[in-house]
Amino acid sequence: MSHFPKLLSSQIAYDVARTMLDGFDKHYRLFREVSHAAKLRFEAGDWHGLQQLQRDRIAFYNERVRVKLINNTMMAHPIHLHGHFFELVNGAPADRQPLKHTLTVQPGGSAQFDLTANERGDWAFHCHLFYHMHNGMFQVVTVRPLEGGEG
Repeated sequence: MSHFPKLLSSQIAYDVARTMLDGFDKHYRLFREVSHAAKLRFEAGDWHGLQQLQRDRIAFYNERVRVKLINNTMMAHPIHLHGHFFELVNGAPADRQPLKHTLTVQPGGSAQFDLTANERGDWAFHCHLFYHMHNGMFQVVTVRPLEGGEG
């Protein structure tokens, strides 16, 4: 419980401020508990969820794709793709789109990028917030010729 002095002249102002701080304190405690639990699972090597994602990977090779990310949550998500740079679709001409490997998708917003998948390998595609990544915002992108494909 935080120590909140009663220095406000209005009881209503005090009650509102007190309620806001209590809510913040509860949220912060929950955040710390969830983060700590995720850290313990990570350190214990609890990779069941990631193993499932390995089976459900996104696979393609030597294709140019436009990816649209939609954030239906109330917090920003810095999304990162390993092994590739992509061009942020921002309304500018193609030769003026910034090259990125991490893109923050704002709360309630969306973002698009163009990607040429030509770097072979298995690449992580995930939210850069550790507790989000560990709780499911992680996917493996496989870039290699498909069976019978060229390359």
